Amino acid sequence: MGGKRPSPYTLRHTGISWRLLGGVPMFVVSRDAGHDSYDTTDKRYGHLDRAASAAAAQVIAGRSRD
Repeated sequence: MGGKRPSPYTLRHTGISWRLLGGVPMFVVSRDAGHDSYDTTDKRYGHLDRAASAAAAQVIAGRSRD
């Protein structure tokens, strides 16, 4: 960051992003972030939830073989 201090917004955005990338369900992140609706979270961070969707698909695929 070139010696710049991150803004509170940058830290909040990073924290939310990391939670989604870590697999925390979006509805939980949305609630914890205090967004008025799930749609707010989805519009801003939805692209990050694709990793969670892929992980969920892998779990389902693994169970279907049992």
